[in-house]
Amino acid sequence: MAQHVHELPQEEHLSPEAKRISNILKNCIRQVETAVILPALLQLNSASGIADEELSRALQKHQILEDKLKMLESLEQDSDRHQEGNTRNFRKRAQLERAFKDSVKDVLRVYRNRPDVIDGLMAKLDIKVGETENMLIGNLKKFHGHVVERMLLSVEEERLQEKEEEEAISVARELEDIVSQEEKMTADLKGLNKDIAEEDLKIKDLQSKVEALKTKDKNRKLLHEKQCQAIIKESKEKQARVQKEMDEMNMKLKEMWTEHRKEESVLQKRNERVRDEIKLVIEHFDNKMEELQAKLELTQTIYEKEQEEVRRMEPYFSALEKEYNEILEKRRLAEEKRKEEMRVLELKTKAAIFAQAWWRGYSTRKALKNKKNKNKGGKRKKAK
Repeated sequence: MAQHVHELPQEEHLSPEAKRISNILKNCIRQVETAVILPALLQLNSASGIADEELSRALQKHQILEDKLKMLESLEQDSDRHQEGNTRNFRKRAQLERAFKDSVKDVLRVYRNRPDVIDGLMAKLDIKVGETENMLIGNLKKFHGHVVERMLLSVEEERLQEKEEEEAISVARELEDIVSQEEKMTADLKGLNKDIAEEDLKIKDLQSKVEALKTKDKNRKLLHEKQCQAIIKESKEKQARVQKEMDEMNMKLKEMWTEHRKEESVLQKRNERVRDEIKLVIEHFDNKMEELQAKLELTQTIYEKEQEEVRRMEPYFSALEKEYNEILEKRRLAEEKRKEEMRVLELKTKAAIFAQAWWRGYSTRKALKNKKNKNKGGKRKKAK
């Protein structure tokens, strides 16, 4: 595979802006090619060295940075240091990564300045790249060629091409729509035929049912006519019975109406008599009420006079009441004094009775004692 991107013949007719775009794409393809063969170049430089000094120095610097970065990664995985050491390693790693990126840029710059050197090494050593990388580079080159072709087209040609593409797409869509519509119509037609066949079967079934219903309806009509005749006959007989009952009821109603008229006349006379009695009672009540009203007015007058007399006598009543209260108080005090004297007298009487009883007991006991002593003295004299 030729790694160098050669200039296409069409690029001579490009405008300056289009050439710049083409150069940018070619530069990107070269950088991808360099990144793909970079491991092989590093291995070659480590084993036998490369004649070009600038390229050799750039590769050697890149190799040293890569080794340092790998060593730092292994140390970070195996070490269990403090947070301060981890922070220092992190800073060192960031510095190495920046230097590593710069070294990659240096290698790419050398390749951009001296593409023939790397192409010669690749042709001499027959360096192979992977299938995926080869496919990526091939697709990038195809994309570059397509972009160049697009940039060679004029504005009108580009519009014409876009229009043709749009028309082709539109025709394709219309064809797809027609095909889909035809398929849909075919499916609908099949479904319609199926529905028609089903409807025919339903119609035949309905016709047979209609015939059966007609026969059944005819039999039902005959039976209905027979039933109607029997019902009409029974209805006429029932109507005659009802008419007879109605005549009897009318006769009873007439008799009851006559009787009620008589009772009504009696009740009217009774009501008139009751009205007269009520009128007399009301007149008597009015007279009685007038008499009572006169008596009430007279009583009210007498009551007012008595009230006036009471108000006039109230001062005397208050003096009498005061005197009466004093008399009651004196009586109460006298009664209390009498009760107290009676209580004292009762106590004295009880004390006297108790003293007398005690004295009588004492006298009796003493007399009995003296008598006993006397009897003992007589017995002694007889013994002598």
